[in-house]
Amino acid sequence: YNNKSGALYIAELYDHATGTWAATGSMSRNYEIPTATLLADGKVMVMGNTPSVEVYSYPPVITTQPASVAINQWRQATFSVTASGGSLTYQWQKGTVNIPNENTATLTLANVQAADQASYRVVVSNSTGSVTSNPATLTVYPDADGDGLTDADEINIYGTDPNNADTDADGLSDYQEVFTYHTNPKLADTDGDGFLDGYEVLTGKSPLDASSHPALVAEARTAIELTFPSAVGKTYRIEGSPDLTTWATVDSGIAGNGGVIQRFYSTRDTPKRYFRVADETAP
Repeated sequence: YNNKSGALYIAELYDHATGTWAATGSMSRNYEIPTATLLADGKVMVMGNTPSVEVYSYPPVITTQPASVAINQWRQATFSVTASGGSLTYQWQKGTVNIPNENTATLTLANVQAADQASYRVVVSNSTGSVTSNPATLTVYPDADGDGLTDADEINIYGTDPNNADTDADGLSDYQEVFTYHTNPKLADTDGDGFLDGYEVLTGKSPLDASSHPALVAEARTAIELTFPSAVGKTYRIEGSPDLTTWATVDSGIAGNGGVIQRFYSTRDTPKRYFRVADETAP
């Protein structure tokens, strides 16, 4: 704002990233060899040899523009901006339309869908003026089953079902098989040892090594045996409760056979359990 050769009113901002100065809004009057003090709200107090003091506020300057994002469907996209200037406010836009309640330096879009694919920008303002950022583009890759693999990659590269997160039904998602465990997402038992890949991972064994598999160990658990007489042409429902107050259906649509029906239910993790039988065909 002064070259020490005379009174000036121009102002410039220094960009630390590029090491350059750029002209910005001028001060209200000339100052000769002034001092400048940065205030807490981002404004600058200017004092010169003349008996005058000015609180100077410059228009916002964007120092880091929002970056474009390419991401799978169902994931979270984040855009951010960095700007200088006192008492800044923000308004994010989709295209040129304001997005309600998006008034911070960061825009977060959760569970993105095809409808979210667009350009986004932000208007940064203060009492002196405003500036609009460059547009940033959101590209959304379709991922119908949400397994982390794009539909295109499932069809063209891996040969898996883009509508089924676990194509081979082995307990591991197609993404996990390709990128985490390096198993075959189209083969439930990659190493051919007779155990599903997901079960081997669950038990700490290798789904890629046929010699690494769960040991043959039997485990006995306590169970409830439930029997009741049934009539042909009727259907029955079994309900369970932990307290004789709250009841939930355990089994339903049990067809009567004219004799005794027998069912077994595990009591694992249920120290107290009550059962009752209801006739579903009763009015």
